[in-house]
Amino acid sequence: MTPKNIAEKISKIPTNRAQVDIHTDTDGSTESLINNILEIVFQFSGIDFREYKKNTLLRRIEKRMNIHNIEHLSDYVDFLLLKDEEKQGLKEDFLIGVTRFFRDTEAFTELEKQIIPAICQSKNKKDTVRIWVPGCSTGEEVYSIAMLVDDHIRSNKLNLDFKIFATDIDPLAIAKASAGAYQYNVVSEIRKGYIDRYFIKSGVKIQIIKSIREKIVFSIHNVFKDPPFIRMDLLSCRNMLIYFDHKIQRRTLHKFQFALNQFGYLFLGSSNLLNNALKFSEKGTIEFGFRMKDQRMEFFVKDEGIGIDPQKNEEIFERFKQVNYSTHIHFGGTGLGLAICRGIVKLLGGDITVTSELDKGSEFSFSIPLE
Repeated sequence: MTPKNIAEKISKIPTNRAQVDIHTDTDGSTESLINNILEIVFQFSGIDFREYKKNTLLRRIEKRMNIHNIEHLSDYVDFLLLKDEEKQGLKEDFLIGVTRFFRDTEAFTELEKQIIPAICQSKNKKDTVRIWVPGCSTGEEVYSIAMLVDDHIRSNKLNLDFKIFATDIDPLAIAKASAGAYQYNVVSEIRKGYIDRYFIKSGVKIQIIKSIREKIVFSIHNVFKDPPFIRMDLLSCRNMLIYFDHKIQRRTLHKFQFALNQFGYLFLGSSNLLNNALKFSEKGTIEFGFRMKDQRMEFFVKDEGIGIDPQKNEEIFERFKQVNYSTHIHFGGTGLGLAICRGIVKLLGGDITVTSELDKGSEFSFSIPLE
C-alpha cells in the first residue's frame, strides 16, 4: 500500500479489544462456542485439545481473531468452518512448539555432569542407554541430549550404545526434527566444540551429522492415548505438562512412571521448589527424589540453605507472604510461588509439607495418589 493507505488501515485496527473471558460467561454461550472451535479443530486434525488448559487455548484463539480482525467469537466460528488454512493455523498455535538447544543451561549442566554419568555407570558393557523425549517439538531438546550422551561415551571410551525415542503429536514438527536442519543463528545456543563435531553446513543452515540422527527414532505419538515407551533410563519432558489440565497431568505422570526403569531419571522443566532450593542454598547440597508409599508417589526437595523458623512453616504458603523481609530484599520473589505449588498439588489430590530449621536447611515434600 501507499503510506497514506497503510496509515488508514492501521487506524482501523482495534487496539483495545475486549478479551474472550469464559469466567464472565453467564449463559454458557462463550463456553459452547469454544467447545465448537475445539470440535472443529478435532475433526480437521484428529487432535483433541479439550483437555488442554482453557486459558492457554483462549489466548491462542484471541490471537487468531486479532490476526483476522474478528471481534466476536461466533463470527470466528463461522470463519473457521469455511477456511481449512485457518484450522491448520489455529492447530499449530495450540501446539505451542517452544524449544531451543540446551534450554535452561543449569539443568543441562546437571544432566551432563551428574545424570548421564550415573546412567552410564549403571550399565554393563555393550548395553544400550534408552531415552524417551515426549513432546519433542522440532527436535532441539532431543539433539541436545544426544550430543551430551555421545560426548560422555566418546570421552570416557565406554563400550555402550544409546537410543533416543523422540515423539510428538504434530507431524510437521516431527518432519522438521527428523531432518535435523536449523537456521545458522542457533550456533549461539551451542558450545563451539559441539558445533564443530556434530554439525555440518548445509546451504544457509546447519544440520546434525548423520551418525547422531541415526541414534534417534522420531515418531508421531499421542501421549494421551498411545501406550508409553518402556524400559527407559531417562525420560525428558521439559515443556509439555504445563499445558495440560490436572487430570491429564496426573494420567501422564502415571504413564511416565510405567515407562521408566527402576531408578530411572525423569527430567522435567523448572519448578518453584527446586528454584527456591537453589536460590536459598549458597553453600551445601541439594537433594531431589521420589519414593513410593501407600499407593502414593512422594516427591521431595531437600537443601542445606538458610532454613525457615518452624513456627512459620504454614505462613510461607500464604499468598504474598514473606516470612522474612530481609530475604525478600536479598533474593527477590513475590510470595506467590509456594501458594501456587500447594494449589496445584491439592488439585492433584495431594498435599505439600515442609520441615525446616533456621541455618540448617529445609525439606519440602508433596505426595499425589497414583490413581
